Amino acid sequence: VVGDVPMMAQITGTGCSLGALVAASVGANIDETPEGQNESSSAFYGALAAHSMFTAAAVRASARTDVRGPGGLSIALMDELAQLAGDPVAVMEAVELHECAV
Repeated sequence: VVGDVPMMAQITGTGCSLGALVAASVGANIDETPEGQNESSSAFYGALAAHSMFTAAAVRASARTDVRGPGGLSIALMDELAQLAGDPVAVMEAVELHECAV
């Protein structure tokens, strides 16, 4: 997942927020394990989905005209996460994925 928002390093709690999103996505995805896949590959896809969503929210938040610093980015990030929930098309439009072997 590619999407660089350097100002994210200035916001306290982004790593914890991402960790919570990963945990929720992995937990939800394990219940949806397709036949022929093991739970670890489902966990991978859950983690990938969480990182994609968080990256998309960060990229979209940083592009907003009302964001002028880390405080504004923090609020905009939460707003964008809420907007992206349940919208996988918007997530995929905002991030770049590199090929990997699972």
